[in-house]
Amino acid sequence: MVNYNVDSRLPDDCYGLEKNNKRIMLFGDTNGTSTVGLLYLASYLRRNGVEAYCQWNNSNMTCDSIEKNIINVLDKVKPEIVGISMKWFIHMARVLEMCKIIKQYRFDIKLVLGGDTAAYYWEKLIQSDLIDYIVLGDGELPLLYICQQKENIPNCVYKKDGKIIKSPVNYVQDGNNSQDIYLSHLDEIFVDEKDPSMPDYFYIYTGKGCSGNCFFCSGCNEMQKKVFNRKKPFIRNIEEVRNDIILAKKYSKILKFDFDLPGYDLYSYYNELWDGIDLSRHTCLFSFWKLPQNTFVYKISKVFKHVHFSIDICSLSARHRKQLEDLKLVKPQPTDEDLIGFFNKCKEYSNIEISISLIGGLPFYTAEDEKESENMIKLLLGEYPQLKSYICTPLHAEPGAPIIERCKEYGMHSYAGTYEDFLHYSTLNFKQNRHSDMNYPYIVFEDNAAAKRNIKHIIRLNSFGETK
Repeated sequence: MVNYNVDSRLPDDCYGLEKNNKRIMLFGDTNGTSTVGLLYLASYLRRNGVEAYCQWNNSNMTCDSIEKNIINVLDKVKPEIVGISMKWFIHMARVLEMCKIIKQYRFDIKLVLGGDTAAYYWEKLIQSDLIDYIVLGDGELPLLYICQQKENIPNCVYKKDGKIIKSPVNYVQDGNNSQDIYLSHLDEIFVDEKDPSMPDYFYIYTGKGCSGNCFFCSGCNEMQKKVFNRKKPFIRNIEEVRNDIILAKKYSKILKFDFDLPGYDLYSYYNELWDGIDLSRHTCLFSFWKLPQNTFVYKISKVFKHVHFSIDICSLSARHRKQLEDLKLVKPQPTDEDLIGFFNKCKEYSNIEISISLIGGLPFYTAEDEKESENMIKLLLGEYPQLKSYICTPLHAEPGAPIIERCKEYGMHSYAGTYEDFLHYSTLNFKQNRHSDMNYPYIVFEDNAAAKRNIKHIIRLNSFGETK
């Protein structure tokens, strides 16, 4: 088996556009700001001689406005290849509609899908006459090979001579071979020059993968291995991430970070990452997989003008968290002492605020857990003005999430489990132009009384913050 490495990093001016390479246009899958991965793909392709463009922000919601936007972009760019992200299942129907519009515009345009959902459901999607390639896993090298019209494309399913060919997923980025994945050419890759200044924030990606196996998550380690052949997560090298921050800070006053690894020295990494870069007029959004060290809280409060921490925990009941962790159904969870200690530390700094995200309706949640959760949120709301928001979201299905196959073990039922199920929910939202308050395929208790009690508790839990 061949193992592919990306090229070593070279100065941007070493790269020129090659006439034989196919021009490519990259679209996101969502209304609003798409995944920042589009920018990294377009940057990489540009540095390797491909005339690549992307549309990072797309506010169009109706079929008519989506079609008008796509035709305008295709008229302007005249691409020979179009790539579309299909990361989130909720946007499957929107992406398939985009594919239809592109092929009706010009059927000889080669159409490439990539992203988590596309890679997971490649066997279904490649059957469509609209789709020519599906990238499985990391996409930089596969897209480059497609644009260069090369044979033996890694990480790819494609059609050739009436046959479907699937290559092995053996181009896997890690801490040793990802030095050439960084932002560049931002003044050239956007179709609209206003595009990079439109998002609410600019996400700085510092790593890929996940070491946890949260059973409700389609991005867990189990799925990373299956879909991306990524056996363990990695953190990017400091040099490349610093490059990204220096570029991104020109376009947005709000930078977002969200990567964290168990056992990793978070403080040392970010201390070196931010050192010497003036971010004193910027806001930082940081989504944590675990509670940060006190030294990190101090550091980030001094680097940025404003800081917003988003804390992701499975439950506000310490007993419930411990049971789920002991059963290895979720990542390591904080104790109540850890949680209060974190809030006390944040209270020392006037420029820090916090939000909490919870999942309601997980298995093993008792009446006592309900009381404990309500008491905890009342305490946090009453004692810590830093807590600006929290939300308890009902448990819903995601393609490939381990809980889907294990629902019966927990006395639960999932409203989606197959490609057709998830496409159904995506189609409902797309036809109704729903881009907030979406219809999700929930996972509920089979016992009706338990299911109703759970919904009432979620509503009650969310209501405590309404008057804050």
